[in-house]
Amino acid sequence: MLINTQLLGVHGSTDPHQYRCTAPILIAAAGAQTQQFNFGAQQQSDSRFIDSALSMYVDNGGQATSITFTFSTGQQIVVQADTQGYFNILQGNPISFSVSTSGANVGTFMLMNFLIPPFTWTANSL
Repeated sequence: MLINTQLLGVHGSTDPHQYRCTAPILIAAAGAQTQQFNFGAQQQSDSRFIDSALSMYVDNGGQATSITFTFSTGQQIVVQADTQGYFNILQGNPISFSVSTSGANVGTFMLMNFLIPPFTWTANSL
């Protein structure tokens, strides 16, 4: 079974080429799995979809397994279990990456077309 994903649309401006926008995505995996994402079609057909991704927010809080993001540039980000945070990403166009889980996992991540300084935390660190 593949990771169940849901793109929740674009939040922010109606013109992502000029303003800050996010593209939130829900993931739900029953076990260790990998899912490939390629947003080339959305970028071509929907002018409201973000045209670049510079940062990413990942909510893996309350989860017992890690999530690994591997981007088309070769950059790999591992978000440990029970961790949330902001990450800067190296991403070309079209936006393309894979998400792998090391076990059952339900989480959210958001692609952003603006930079946020990287920072991570856990529920115990707040």
